Amino acid sequence: GKLWFFGGIHTNNAISDIGWLNDLWNYDPESNVYTWMGGSPEINPSGVFGTKGEASVGHIPGPRSSAATWEDEEGNFYLFGGYESFQYNNDLWKLNPNTLEWTWLSGNSFQNTPGSYGTKGRADADNLIGARRYLNAEVDSQGNVWFFGGQGYDSEAQFGYLNDVWKYDPVSNEWTWMSGPNLINQAPN
Repeated sequence: GKLWFFGGIHTNNAISDIGWLNDLWNYDPESNVYTWMGGSPEINPSGVFGTKGEASVGHIPGPRSSAATWEDEEGNFYLFGGYESFQYNNDLWKLNPNTLEWTWLSGNSFQNTPGSYGTKGRADADNLIGARRYLNAEVDSQGNVWFFGGQGYDSEAQFGYLNDVWKYDPVSNEWTWMSGPNLINQAPN
């Protein structure tokens, strides 16, 4: 019954004082209380990636806003992409809210990564969704996560608006390009 919040943009009403956050909070609507659960109280902190697939209370995603989020059937929270300091992410994280351990699952520890599309409809360990923000994520009945569009990087490292569809399988930890173009700013069909 609690709400969870991660990161965002901080400003003191001046563009020169803008910064990104990686703080983790939960809100209990019953008691009307916010609780700081982790991350840095400072603006523009560094993330701590560790090793892919290894959970730790010492790991934390870098600051960001405009990321996609969802929850799995076990109550774990997921965070993908977003942007900070006008740079775009394609890292995927899982948070166990009971242990407060973060796990870096996929993507890169650096920003502005182009997509590695592979063959449409075929999962592959080399496939990777490009860095982006403003995308939509939905979980299907098998636990796969479907992503659509956003603003970010295509297969040729060009920046713009995307209308591609991706599927992420959390069991195999693989991405599949399912539909749409692999280039930016394409007209609908």
